[in-house]
Amino acid sequence: MATSQEALATLARRARSGPRRVVTYLGMYGVAAVAATFALLWSFVAIADEMAEGGPLARIDAAVNRWFAVHGSESGESVFKVVTHFGSPLLGVSIVIAVIWLARRRERLEAIALAVACSTGVLLDNGLKAFFHRGRPGTATEFITRPTWSFPSGHAMNSIIGYGFLAALLLERARTRGQRIAVVAGALALVLVIGFSRLYLGVHYLSDVLGGWLAGAAWMIASVLAYRFVRRESGGAPGWLGGAGAAEHREPG
Repeated sequence: MATSQEALATLARRARSGPRRVVTYLGMYGVAAVAATFALLWSFVAIADEMAEGGPLARIDAAVNRWFAVHGSESGESVFKVVTHFGSPLLGVSIVIAVIWLARRRERLEAIALAVACSTGVLLDNGLKAFFHRGRPGTATEFITRPTWSFPSGHAMNSIIGYGFLAALLLERARTRGQRIAVVAGALALVLVIGFSRLYLGVHYLSDVLGGWLAGAAWMIASVLAYRFVRRESGGAPGWLGGAGAAEHREPG
């Protein structure tokens, strides 16, 4: 009888301390990341709702699309047709190479986490497109040869997931502040220029790209948090985006 009461008391103590234990595990940056994920999702829903109602955002979409149609040039299109390939198919090639490289280094958890985050991101993007059923701008016919839905932008969404997760892994290996800045700046520049290329080529509305960035950022942050949690539970370091967990990737000295 006493043993049962002690077990129940222990379970009750753990239940009461649950939220505190979660906060302790996540740390300040982890809690901020969770909050950011919910903020990103709320913003995505707000854009989707505004888009469906055909309000001011729809008029902005049309105005931006017209502006690029009038002010774009053939030379600009040639440049951004190359740039947009960094969102697809070069992103996919980069992810495959990174997964193979990590697996060969016996960093299996990192390889699996990267592959799962990116592949599920593609599935999520396709699911969102099918759900919202938004047609592409009329200007898209010059570059899109088969009918596909427009919201959210797959290039914008998948680039922030793929390059963002790669940046998180690289931050674990960065040894100096300059290297960390270079990693973040490089990933951010790629994501922004890929999204801009979709607007310049007229294959997406502005809200498509914004929606892709928001959904992609939320999925990327959630994926990195899940990876960090599994890593901690399996005996790895508990760092967040190159924090304490980076120590095991650095040489002693």
